[in-house]
Amino acid sequence: MADPDADQDAVRAALETINRAWIEGRPAGMRDLLDDRVVMVQPGFNQSLAGRDACLASYQEFVSQATIDRYTPAEPFIQVWGDTAVAWFAWTMAYTIGGRTSRERGHDVFVFRRTPAGWRAVWRTLTAEPLPPDAPPAGPPDRP
Repeated sequence: MADPDADQDAVRAALETINRAWIEGRPAGMRDLLDDRVVMVQPGFNQSLAGRDACLASYQEFVSQATIDRYTPAEPFIQVWGDTAVAWFAWTMAYTIGGRTSRERGHDVFVFRRTPAGWRAVWRTLTAEPLPPDAPPAGPPDRP
């Protein structure tokens, strides 16, 4: 029987690796943690990307245009049922594109599937909204 704490720890480690990869500007570093058929649903649920390569290209496009000034994820909530796990967390971020700085907050939701090689993301979505002008700044950088 699977150890729930070990499963949660493994999913948490996968999330940290995924976040570290894109924050450090190297989305290819998450490749082995994305299922071949992963689906990423865009904010607003009006578009999605299907497949590992399409999802990696989306991350790469963002990090090639943006400078991540700060990214602060909260501790994730993780639930595991057999070979399926759902993880969600809040975050704040400040980034600059074309000389314009944006400050946002939101939530990420990932669904993972246990495979013989470990936990792999099969689905992801996020919410994002501008931070109010009087909100404290996003936290320290490089904290996946």
